Amino acid sequence: MGLALLLPLKAMLLLLGSAGLFAAYSLPPLRLKTRPVLDGLSNVSYALPLALPALVLGAQGTGAPLLALMAYSVGKHAFDAAQDIPADRSAGTHTVATTLGSAGPPGMPWCGSCWPASACGRSAA
Repeated sequence: MGLALLLPLKAMLLLLGSAGLFAAYSLPPLRLKTRPVLDGLSNVSYALPLALPALVLGAQGTGAPLLALMAYSVGKHAFDAAQDIPADRSAGTHTVATTLGSAGPPGMPWCGSCWPASACGRSAA
């Protein structure tokens, strides 16, 4: 509660949105970790708290680096999730990796397209 009094509204909303995405990833009813593509897209939540200092200090021009980190996070999730394919398939868990596969089309293009996108966003900063 005290944090809500100290932070600007945008910063507090960012924290709440991040916490909501973190919870939605694992908890029912959404449990995004079992929804292919949404499981990866929800990983933008890792980038959101990094914008907090900029919002608190009133810094401008943080959009491109934030978008770059979001794109990287989505790609990294797809790359990391590939190692869980056997366990996820045997558990009946549907993820972006179990749906797209770990090698060749379409899995690698999905993962690989996120990283060049993150590089483009970073160079625009």
